[in-house]
Formats: sequence, structure tokens, C-alpha cells
Amino acid sequence: MRHNSSSTSSSRLSLRQQALLTTAWIVAGLALLDLAFGWLCLSQGHLSMADRGSIVRYFDYGRSLQGKLVELLKERDSQGQGLAEAGWIRPAAADQPAAPGPGQDLLISVYGMSFAHHIAQAMVRQDPRLAIRTSGGPGAPLSQCVALFEADRGHHQARIQVLGVLASSLVGTVTMSHMTWNFDVPAACLYPRFTLDDGHLVRHEPPAMNLVQLRALTADPAGRLLLRSELLQNDAFFEPLVFEATLDGSVLVRMLRRAFCLSREAATTARLHDSGGFTNAMQLCDLAHALAARFVAQVRADGAVPVLLLIDDRGYADHLDRLMAPLAADPELLSFSTFELANPNDLGNFVSDGHFTVAVNERLAAALRTRIDQLLDRR
Repeated sequence: MRHNSSSTSSSRLSLRQQALLTTAWIVAGLALLDLAFGWLCLSQGHLSMADRGSIVRYFDYGRSLQGKLVELLKERDSQGQGLAEAGWIRPAAADQPAAPGPGQDLLISVYGMSFAHHIAQAMVRQDPRLAIRTSGGPGAPLSQCVALFEADRGHHQARIQVLGVLASSLVGTVTMSHMTWNFDVPAACLYPRFTLDDGHLVRHEPPAMNLVQLRALTADPAGRLLLRSELLQNDAFFEPLVFEATLDGSVLVRMLRRAFCLSREAATTARLHDSGGFTNAMQLCDLAHALAARFVAQVRADGAVPVLLLIDDRGYADHLDRLMAPLAADPELLSFSTFELANPNDLGNFVSDGHFTVAVNERLAAALRTRIDQLLDRR
């Protein structure tokens, strides 16, 4: 006997009910995965970052900036401690030379990032008569390098003083912290934010000047609120949704947060730099000129010789050189660009992490050293 079609349909789930059931199973599965991976991350929370599993380290990329800062400030392994200590505005480390040593005839101070320091180290290998004094931070933008130079004034006898300017870091000039524009692997350091008021540079100090002050600041709710407020006001890359430690225990939230942050970083960077070069959004170009000119003027006032080291890295062609052309036109200023000797469009000039190869560093060091020797009539 054939059943009535209406009774048959009523015994089955409607398409809408099937869709809801499927969705419920998917949500339940995601929730279980979220809980499982969250437990895995929590179970390794006592380990240093280097000792955690690769999956845990991957999900840590999406942790909020507050969460990363907490982890960073309690790290004790060499990598974590380095990212906590590096880049703070202070005189060069005590182990840096303040004057030429025995057998040396020239001290050169260098303010910049690893690119600049690698070239400086190659110069010493090539000419042991040189003494090199370095100060810097990870990916240090121009503003941070100038602040490091100013903190180091009067602490040494360098006759040549080099300001490293990295093309890819120039956008960081409109920030106050490494962490806001380097979300994946942030350093803890804060540095001054410079702005222009009627053509004059105005320096805005960060709420913490060293690691001790930052630890004290972030340990107090009022301090964390102050840090958030200062970054919101003075850092163009700051985003509250990325900073706040909301639902940090959820790995799904971390993945969404990371995708959002990287997209926002790219969008902000695109406002400051496009295929045609650097733009003057947020006064970036004007700030770059003013900060470099400030360095040059202060070095000359101290009776030393300023050098602008313009570093063109991957993806930036000669955009930095064109931006700095008005200063480089000064016949008495040594402006040295890496473009001709290390074309940024040639991937063979770079290692996997984006730095120059050893051979390129040696080539650049030899050329810069020759220029300095010619300038000083040094043989």
C-alpha cells in the first residue's frame, strides 16, 4: 500500500532543518577544535617561545598586542629578552667604544637597524684601523634612529656619524612603537613620535622610556589605559581591536585578528607608499626631510661629519633615493645609497629573511669606506 505523500514528507527533515543541523554540527566541531588548540596553547604557556610547538607558535601570531606584550615582558630566553630590550632610546651600550682604541685612527658611530650595522661590521673587517660604535633597534624607522643619535650625543668622540635610513622602515616614522606596525613579531620598545608644527619638529615622548617603566606601566590598569591612549593619539598604525586582549584564549579569534591586522597594516602602508614612491600622507615626506636635516645640523654643530646611509631594500626600488634627493644635493654632505651596488629588484642580493647577502654587505662596506677615506683624505 502506497503511503500518502504528505505523511512521507512530514517524516523527513525539511531542507531548512537539515541546513540548521549541519550548521550546528559545524559550529560544534569548530568549538571543539578551538577548545582543543586553546588547551594546547595554554599547556605550553610556561615554556619559552623557542621551546613551544610549531602549531602553538603559529597561533601565537594572532595573539593581541596586549597578550604579546605580556609574553614578551616575561620572556627569559635570548630571543625574547632581545626583543624586550632592543631599541629603547638611550646612549649606546657600555661595551661600545667611545674613542678609537690602540691601533685605530677613526671612530664611526652608526645609528640604524641591522642593515646599517651589518655594513658597519663589514667595514671593520676590511680595515681594523676603524672603530665602530653602533646603536639601533629592530627595523628602526628614521624617527627612532634620530632619537637614538640624540640620546648618544656627548658620549663619544666619533668623527664620522652615520644615520641609517631603511626604505621599508620609513613608514614607521608615523608610529611610536615597533609593535603597532610589526604585529607578527613585535619588539617592546617605544620611541618618540615627531610631528611638524608650522615647519618645526615637535617631539612627543612615549609613556615609558625603558623596559622597567613599561613593565610598571602594563602591570597597572590605569597604566595600560594610558599606554592605549598615547598610542591611539600618536601612532598611525595603532588599532584598538588588535591591541585589546579580547577572547585571546580562542585560536579562531586569533586567526581572524591576525588576518584583520595584516590587512590593516597593508592598507596603512599603501597610504604612505605606492608604486610611484612615498606619499606625503601624514606628512611622511616632510617629516623625513626635517628629521634628516636635524641630524645633519646637530652632527655639524658637534664638529663631526654626517653621513646619510640610504638603504634600498626589496620592493622599494629607488623611492628612498628620490625622496631624499633634496638633502643629497648638498655638496658637503656624504649621502651614500645602496641602489647601484645592490639593486633591490635583484633577489640574488638578499637572503631569505630580507637582509643583504654577506657578499653585498662587503661590497657596500668597501664603497662606503672608500668614500669616507676620500672625504677625510685618510690613507
